Amino acid sequence: MSATANTMFDDGRSAPAYAVTTGELFDRELILKYMAAGAFWLVFAPTVGAIVAIKFNYYDFLGHISWLTWGRLRPVHVMGVVFGGFSTTVIGLTYFIVPRLCAVPMYKPHWGYHIFWMWNVALTVGFVSLALGYNSGIEAGEFPLWVSIPVEIVLCMLTIQVVVTVKRRTERRLYVSLWYMTAAYIWTAMNYAFGHFILPFSMPGVNNAAMHGLYIHYVVGLWITPAGLGVAYYFLPLAAKRPLYSHKLSLVGFWALAFFYPFVGTHHYIYSPRP
Repeated sequence: MSATANTMFDDGRSAPAYAVTTGELFDRELILKYMAAGAFWLVFAPTVGAIVAIKFNYYDFLGHISWLTWGRLRPVHVMGVVFGGFSTTVIGLTYFIVPRLCAVPMYKPHWGYHIFWMWNVALTVGFVSLALGYNSGIEAGEFPLWVSIPVEIVLCMLTIQVVVTVKRRTERRLYVSLWYMTAAYIWTAMNYAFGHFILPFSMPGVNNAAMHGLYIHYVVGLWITPAGLGVAYYFLPLAAKRPLYSHKLSLVGFWALAFFYPFVGTHHYIYSPRP
């Protein structure tokens, strides 16, 4: 199977000059590792969520063991879904999508294995820490400092890989998936630092609540949304066996997200005190 990005466009332009086999562009073994880890977290986190849901109606379910209480398990579920199931899978797909659309291998591909282990070990330590009661108190940002540091390092490494790969691409056209995925990593590297290294240690009181509204909204709108759309824009035309309808319209959506989404996070605090 050849990697040709032109199948994603509907403007009638001819195929690019290159035609490389997929094996030359991405590391299949690495991607499968991420998919396996993502599948594990996708089972683990919703299972914890199901236990949390049961506890709403059966308060004594699983007894009174401290690390199985509702308050300990809920952040494990939330962080597990966002950073475990969703993010691990997206990272793995990034190592597949970005090289194919850029027609060059990922920048510093050996980083992928270091990132894999650092990421999954950090998540494991993070979930154990949350169950033991170590919590920063920021919803969707509960990981304690010793977990947040390696997670931030991973996000920065991934951002560098994606940005440099896009910069070094041999395919001159920048497909919409690259817009979304590049922005998602840049935004999230900054937002994660904001939520884990600034909010818990500054901005007390209602100021903290207002800024927390921005952080948690950014997790959804500047990570889950653009990363998910980047994946969807890549695989949807392949699944439909049809070119993408209106590449220009997809970029309108990108810039609308970038300009209008960020500053609406305080709606999380309607009827709550705010500055």
